[in-house]
Amino acid sequence: MGKLNMAATLLMLMFVSIVEAQVFDIGKYGGAPNSDIAQALISAYKEACASTTPSKVVVPKGTYNLSPVTFEGPCKAPIEFQIQGTLIAATEKTTEPSWVSFNHIDKLTVSGGGVFDGLGPKAWGTCGRNAYCKNLPIVPSKVKISGVTFKNIKGTSSTPIAVKLACSSGFPCQGVEIADIDLTYTGKEAPAALSQCINVQPKDDAHIFCLEDQIKNEIRGVLDLTEEILLKFGFDKYEVNLSTRPEKSVGGDDIWEKATSALRDALEDKDWSYQIDEGGGAFYGPKIDLKIEDALGRKWQCSTIQASSSSFELDFEAEF
Repeated sequence: MGKLNMAATLLMLMFVSIVEAQVFDIGKYGGAPNSDIAQALISAYKEACASTTPSKVVVPKGTYNLSPVTFEGPCKAPIEFQIQGTLIAATEKTTEPSWVSFNHIDKLTVSGGGVFDGLGPKAWGTCGRNAYCKNLPIVPSKVKISGVTFKNIKGTSSTPIAVKLACSSGFPCQGVEIADIDLTYTGKEAPAALSQCINVQPKDDAHIFCLEDQIKNEIRGVLDLTEEILLKFGFDKYEVNLSTRPEKSVGGDDIWEKATSALRDALEDKDWSYQIDEGGGAFYGPKIDLKIEDALGRKWQCSTIQASSSSFELDFEAEF
């Protein structure tokens, strides 16, 4: 029996060693924080793409500059870009049509919790006659993106599809955040710039850390954003509930009262009518629940704005 267990263990170890991805860290190719890593990233990618076994291109934590890059496939085996750091678009003018492009690469994963920061108009410019502009990162099908942020990309777009994330149904993109994208379409093919997301599962929540005297205004801002999004989808009627402390909960009476009052004040500041759902809050904090109504009159829980009763004892820096 002991021999059988040993054989099984050896087989398992052999299997793990076979499927473990080769790691191509950009640091080994000259990529360093606060420098342009385009060439290092391309060099690491080329070796990874040529590998006949699964590979992983790693950008460690840190802040890096990134000139326009294009990654061409096909590759010989599955490949992953693990972006742990923040990639900042280079501000130098270029004739390249896009910032980051992945072309004809099957079974590609982009993950790691990193950020693609477009730096707004400084890098993206404005388009017009004989003017300069770039397009957003273009990600074709059969790509999986998880835990990655594209943000702060502002200016104009020369194509009607300003944001395009097209993922395979077999490799859906998860946890994708697209923030602060503000591009005006300058062409004549469509009335406005559009976003196209296929088989994408976006992040479904966000967390705001703030001081106690900031809670009401932060909640009011989230309510404004929620209203704006619901209106874009044609939902102008919804039921609003203020869900209070349940019987089983954590946190003291004082902080629960402050959190509940902040939610109530924000609702009244918006002049929204609401109902009290006694005891309907989460065990760690009260919340505002919005229920939308479908064509059959059925109500569905949609948006939730919650104030936590927990104190995280965070440190912060502020300018006065």
